[in-house]
Amino acid sequence: MGTSIRIDASELIRFARELGDEGVDIAGQEIGRAMDTVGALIQRAAAMGAPDGVSNDLRNSILRSTSGSGLGRVVEVGTPVEYAVPVEFGVRPGAHPGLSRNGYEAVVLWFRRKLGLSQDDAESAAALFGMAIKRRGIPAHPFMAPAVDDNLAEIGATFDRAADRAVARMSKLGRP
Repeated sequence: MGTSIRIDASELIRFARELGDEGVDIAGQEIGRAMDTVGALIQRAAAMGAPDGVSNDLRNSILRSTSGSGLGRVVEVGTPVEYAVPVEFGVRPGAHPGLSRNGYEAVVLWFRRKLGLSQDDAESAAALFGMAIKRRGIPAHPFMAPAVDDNLAEIGATFDRAADRAVARMSKLGRP
């Protein structure tokens, strides 16, 4: 599951290259800083939008990782939780085998904690729930895509501010 954001910084990079390595370093620092800010924004928004289960595992599993530096900076936000994709996109009837073992155990725990069922009753209810998922599917509960889509204005503004800072810093360098 992934969404990419592409920012056109070609004019900034062209200006930076005219100034040499120092200009490129400044542009990279400011764009990298903006990437980190946007990554944190998306991570927070995705966690806030993720459905809360009995353990909040999905919400708590949303991570941000970074690699590269300067203009090659990459920030990724996602979750390793196996049921994140069916939660985000839903599942049409018959397209899912029901509950995985981990999913089954989580649902049993949910039935015990939320409904106060005994272990045996919770296991029976979880088995029926798994069959219902297989038969009826699961409606989508998007949390990653809205984390990006609902914040596009702030994402754009963050990169605009980064470009402004970079230009201001590079302007002090003068022309070659």
